[in-house]
Amino acid sequence: MRSVMYQMPTGTGKTKLFVSIAKDLHNWGVAHKNAVKILFLAHRKELIKQIARDVGEKYGLGHGIIMANNMEQRGLPLQVASVQSLIRRIDDWRYKDFDIIIVDEAHHVKASSYITILKAFPRAKVLGVTATPYRMSHESFRPEFDELITSWPVARFIREGWLCDYEYYSIRPESKIQLDINSINRFAMDGDYLDEAAVDVMDKDEIRANILATYERYAKGKKGIIYTITKAHNQHVCDQFKQKGYRVVAIDDSTPSKQRDEYVKDFEYGKIDIICNVNIFSEGFDCPDVEFIQLARPTKSLSMYLQQVGRGLRKSDDKKLIILDNVGLYNRFGFPSAKRQWRRHFEGKDADYAPPVGIISEDGHAINYLDEYIEGEEEVEQLHDSSEEVVEGVTPHQEDEPHSYEPEFRFYLNKTGIGEAEVKRIIRGIKSDIDPIIRGKYDSRHQSVFYMDDIGALELYLFDFQSDPTMAELNVAKNKIMTSALELYIAFLQWRNTEESELEDYPEPEGDITASQKEDERRTLKQVELEISIFQKWDRDIPEGLLKEYRDLSSGH
Repeated sequence: MRSVMYQMPTGTGKTKLFVSIAKDLHNWGVAHKNAVKILFLAHRKELIKQIARDVGEKYGLGHGIIMANNMEQRGLPLQVASVQSLIRRIDDWRYKDFDIIIVDEAHHVKASSYITILKAFPRAKVLGVTATPYRMSHESFRPEFDELITSWPVARFIREGWLCDYEYYSIRPESKIQLDINSINRFAMDGDYLDEAAVDVMDKDEIRANILATYERYAKGKKGIIYTITKAHNQHVCDQFKQKGYRVVAIDDSTPSKQRDEYVKDFEYGKIDIICNVNIFSEGFDCPDVEFIQLARPTKSLSMYLQQVGRGLRKSDDKKLIILDNVGLYNRFGFPSAKRQWRRHFEGKDADYAPPVGIISEDGHAINYLDEYIEGEEEVEQLHDSSEEVVEGVTPHQEDEPHSYEPEFRFYLNKTGIGEAEVKRIIRGIKSDIDPIIRGKYDSRHQSVFYMDDIGALELYLFDFQSDPTMAELNVAKNKIMTSALELYIAFLQWRNTEESELEDYPEPEGDITASQKEDERRTLKQVELEISIFQKWDRDIPEGLLKEYRDLSSGH
């Protein structure tokens, strides 16, 4: 395997991770008297400085920087390169024959400049690191990366204390602003809304006034970042805040580099409270004490959404981030801590994250929207508090050891009239066939289907089992037992989740059973004891028939 993409949420230390990997590789090379040549690849000055700082200051490793207005040090085995600079000098660097290439923000790797650089060093192993393995065009990352490895989801990082809790405020899906955004029909080359079309909707006095009013109602006195659409829109929003006396600056790609750095320092030291920016601080900006994020830029990009809100999720004391969504990105992408289907995106497939309108969110919390809105008076309201989330079915007060549903599933199969021999085939099909395929093809951290209660994810696996051409090449009988086993497990979860699923009331199988069948399906004492433990676990009365079976087996009958 030549190349791997690693997904890790914004704010969880991607740079520190891959720089430490580089340090280990460097130390191995020193021990073996063979310098490991490593190329770090990034597309922004801020990212390059961050990588170079960690490589040099934290680990004391000598390195060169390939970037405009910077003197090259070609003799050093470690090089931190700007994609834009290296692509112009690529012929001068082919001789280096790098051993390892580490690509930061690797979701950009589909650009021709990245592809040219990777092809220039065909022997190199490649590690791509990103928070969002996603393209709006739904292109697969397979040509550039052989495999995807995913880390914990955002909700787990919050629960474990690596990211901060947040409160989420947004406009409702039926609001006029949201409907106007949804009606935009002019798009840029990358598939996102054309800036001019988005400005036509958002850059109006009454809407900018509402952006200010939202801040004053929910985040007044806090420091944070506002994301806007264009340079003009950015300045208009900034002026709105300045007129009310707030310490705010506007930054865009035309802001001189030195001045931008000064603004960031002033923000970090508390001399500035608010930065209005045009997609400048979506990647590579690291300031943990950001207290609010305000979204005033509509987008169709899941990556942009998660990168923007992720700027505020970095842990800082007991901070709880406030997210003010004035453009309804929640209505398209769900909460920042929603479970993401990264493998589908990695493979170039779409996924729908829109929460059910007017019903409940994916974490079970009710959403209530106001009934009357007019343009300019569309207040946002709180939809979600991440501190109330249940992560993967486990509350913060429960043990981390996952619960296996295998005993309940066996009981369910028995009660639906499936014989013990067939039950064994089904269980074996899940453990021996389905679990290894899920680990190898979808999720390398997968333990067992029996630890899963996410019906949506299981249905996704089932759909791929039924439609993927590679699956169709499996032995027909094996494929059948796999799909039927997964269908039965999904049916079991659906049955288990209904209020009517009283274990002791489940109907007995119909039809006559021959003596030989009874003998074939005769269970062991251990199996019966396990079934009794299920009734005890759910505080149900143990059926008399099950008790009789236990007594018969105990007495040797």
